[in-house]
Amino acid sequence: MWFIDMKMITKTWILAICLTVPCLTFAQQQADYNRKGDEAMRKRDYSDARLYYSEGVANCDLYSIDRLTELWKNNPQLHSSLHNLMGRCLNCLNNSAAGKDTAAIARLIVYYSAGIGAPKSENMANIWTQELDNLKKPVVETQQPYLGPREEINPIRYFAGYAFSVLAPVGITVGGMGERFGLYGRFKTNASFQSYEGEMTYPTKDAPPPSIGDAILHPGGENWNSLAITAGLVVRCNEFLSVSAGAGYFKMDKIFRYIEVDADDQIVINDKRYFKVADYSGQGIAVELDGIIEIGKLYITAGIFGGFRQNATYIDVNAGFGFFF
Repeated sequence: MWFIDMKMITKTWILAICLTVPCLTFAQQQADYNRKGDEAMRKRDYSDARLYYSEGVANCDLYSIDRLTELWKNNPQLHSSLHNLMGRCLNCLNNSAAGKDTAAIARLIVYYSAGIGAPKSENMANIWTQELDNLKKPVVETQQPYLGPREEINPIRYFAGYAFSVLAPVGITVGGMGERFGLYGRFKTNASFQSYEGEMTYPTKDAPPPSIGDAILHPGGENWNSLAITAGLVVRCNEFLSVSAGAGYFKMDKIFRYIEVDADDQIVINDKRYFKVADYSGQGIAVELDGIIEIGKLYITAGIFGGFRQNATYIDVNAGFGFFF
């Protein structure tokens, strides 16, 4: 059975980089200071070799750094004289390694493992070994699976505008419209908030006027308090035309103004007595149907409104306009 030694693989990778670098640094080797340094090495004149190679370190010449590293490894007695110079070599390698230079990273691993130019540090050696392994891994581009053509979803268009009818001329409509369907809400009133003293039934033509104590009430005018709250569905028919249908609640109060007259002297006592007439008032279910025409961002509506309560029906005409935004 075969076992894979990851440390051995990493060392093999470092060795491979180190073996290929001399080919890549051949031009650097031809520098005058490197030729003189190599000649001094052959003569074992290590003092002169150190001097010449130090000129290359000023340029971070990788060939000069490699030769000084070899001089350090093979001559322990020179460590004290090479200490500062090897620190400069380490700085060059760190700068190159920061730019993802794998050759420099491979040498940094050696430097930190052997304590060259800096105290020995297995932790730093492991960090740079991991970095070298990461750089060796091929970059795999993740490809998103094809999910077919994307369906464009139209955003909701909101709208708001003025709404009115004969019985409730003050109102507002708000809502939102999708590609085909939408919703709306509406509030209408006649903005009359006439108060009243109480309720009464409306007398027939043949009946005598109503009386309060010794006074007689004669009709002196009438007013309405009305409101309606509805909501419903909007359906788009085409680019320009839509229809809406809704339901809700309505309330209609008919207020009569009476003139109070003394029954004996026929003198007007009070000409502003207000009573709600139950015969014409009530609350119940409201329904409505409208057509909507769109002109760009402008819309115009028209339709019919119906209010239903027990024994009575109110029919009104709706209209309005507003804007999409």
